[in-house]
Amino acid sequence: MKNSYNVHRVSSNVEGEIKRLKAQVNLFWEKEVKIYRDYGLTNGMNVLECGSGPGFIIEKILSDFSDCFVTGVEIDPYLIEVAINNLDSKDLKRYDLYQQSIMKMEFEDNYFDFVLARMVLEHLPDPLKAVKEMFRVLKPGGKAVLVDNDFKMHLITYPEIPEIDDFYDAYCKLRVAEGGNPTIGRQLPVLMRNAGLTNVNLEITSAHNEIVGDAAFLKSEGSGIASQLMRDGYLAKDVMDRLVEKWYKSLHCEGHCIFRQIFVAGGEKGEQREDKIHFETKMRFETKTTISDNRIIKSTPEKSHELMSTYLWDQIETLLEISQAELEDKASLIDLGFDSLMAVELIEQIKNDMGISIKVSAIFDGKTISEIAEMLCENIHSIDISASAQSNDDLTEEDEWEEGQI
Repeated sequence: MKNSYNVHRVSSNVEGEIKRLKAQVNLFWEKEVKIYRDYGLTNGMNVLECGSGPGFIIEKILSDFSDCFVTGVEIDPYLIEVAINNLDSKDLKRYDLYQQSIMKMEFEDNYFDFVLARMVLEHLPDPLKAVKEMFRVLKPGGKAVLVDNDFKMHLITYPEIPEIDDFYDAYCKLRVAEGGNPTIGRQLPVLMRNAGLTNVNLEITSAHNEIVGDAAFLKSEGSGIASQLMRDGYLAKDVMDRLVEKWYKSLHCEGHCIFRQIFVAGGEKGEQREDKIHFETKMRFETKTTISDNRIIKSTPEKSHELMSTYLWDQIETLLEISQAELEDKASLIDLGFDSLMAVELIEQIKNDMGISIKVSAIFDGKTISEIAEMLCENIHSIDISASAQSNDDLTEEDEWEEGQI
C-alpha cells in the first residue's frame, strides 16, 4: 500500500527516528490518555491499534490498563520487529501483532471494543477507506479514536521563528507529493461521520515547554525529517541554517515558549442518525413555495414589489426560524441577525428560483427587505427586456415576413 511515511526514508538514521517516535508519544500521553478515557477506553477492553509502528502506544495502554488486550496492525515488518523486542523486554504479554494493511484487515466484523489510529491517516492516500475498515471491525457500541496532526497549525514559538513556517510548508509539499494529507487533523470528525460513526467529538490537546520541558520537544522533533526535506529539494539549506540558528537563540531567551497541538477525535458505532446541521442547509427551502418570475414581469410595479417582498420574507423566516410578525419590516438583514452563511443560502435560492445573481455585498450594505425586493424586481425586468430585444435582433428577414403572414 502506498503511503507517505517510510521509516527507512524519512530519516538518515533509523534508530534516531524510532527514538523520535517514542518522544512524540511521551510528549502528549499524559493528556492524551485522559481523552481516551473520556471517549470510552476502559479496563478489560479488546483494543485494536491501526498502524501500531514501534509499539509505543501499545506499551502505554498495556501499562495503564492492566486488563486490556491490545492487537496491533502494522504494514512494516521492521517496525513490528522493533515493537516485539520493546514489549517483550518489558515483559508485557497481553498483545498480538499482525503485518497487515489497515485498508483491508483480516479480522471478522464487530470484533473489537475500542479501535485507535494515531498519526497514521495523514500518510494514507485514501484515509476514509481506512476509517470505514475500522468501523467494520468495531463492535456495535464500540468506540473509535483518530489522532492526527494538522501541519498548518503545528509548532509555535516565542520568540517567533518565521523559518518554522517555511519548514512546515516544505514538509506539507513533500507529504502531499507522496500521497499524504498533512492537514488532515481538521477533517477527522468528517471522516468519522462519513464512515458511519456517531456521537462524534473532537478535542485538541497541547504540549508546552514550560510544562513538559525543552528536552521533550527537542527529542520529539529531531533532525531526520529536515535532512529528508533538504535532500529532496523541498527546503533550502540557507533556510535550514537560519532556522537552527534562531532555534538555538530562542532556547536561550528568557521566557521562551514552544507550543504544539494534536487533534483527537472520538466516535461510536451506533445507530445511524441524520446530521441535523448538515441536512438543515440542504432541506430548509424545500417546504417553501416559490414564485414565477413571469408573474412579476406581467404584474404592475406595485404588485411585483409585493410579490417579491412576500417571497423574500418567506425565505428570511425560514433562515432565521422566526415569523415576520416578530421582525421589523424596515430592518436591514444585518439588523435581523443575518450571518454570511445565511446570505449565501439566500443568494443561491434566489438564483435557483429566478435566475438572478446578486453579490453578498448587496445583502450586507444595509438595504431593507423592501429595498432588496425593489432591486430584484428591477433585475428581473431588465433581464426580460434584454431577452426580448435579443429575440427581435435574432429574427431574419424571412422570419419577420413569415411572422407577418401568420
